[in-house]
Amino acid sequence: MVQGMAAMLATTVLIGSVLTKTDGARLEHRADQKISGKTKVMTHCFLEPCVIHGDFNGDGRSDSATLVKNKSGKSGILFELSQGGMFLIGAGTGFGNGSDDFSWMVRWALVKGPSLPNPRADSILAESAESGGGLIYWTGSFFRWRQQGD
Repeated sequence: MVQGMAAMLATTVLIGSVLTKTDGARLEHRADQKISGKTKVMTHCFLEPCVIHGDFNGDGRSDSATLVKNKSGKSGILFELSQGGMFLIGAGTGFGNGSDDFSWMVRWALVKGPSLPNPRADSILAESAESGGGLIYWTGSFFRWRQQGD
């Protein structure tokens, strides 16, 4: 998994889409995630831990979420799913109330439990110091934001 992240971070990805590893040229676009062109991202450990492992798509296998930033310095989260999909949220593209820059996050954590929008999959709780934050969860085809707090 970590080797896959290192290889991916050195390549160009399309923001707001999933890059399928089985066919490097094929990109699947999600209607509710804006695509704003190609960008390079790099690991950006502005919080601890820098990487969170969980079963984000509910397939029973470990996936990873890594803090990243784009070339203009905007922060985001790169999800790498065990079946080969990669999703980039933030880092220059809008994502729910999380905006296009996740540098506002003061804490992020893995959330498990049957009360989640997708009870079979883990989620990420992204928290802000002032306005709650949001739950980032897998819908079955893409990631979605659910506002928490304010």
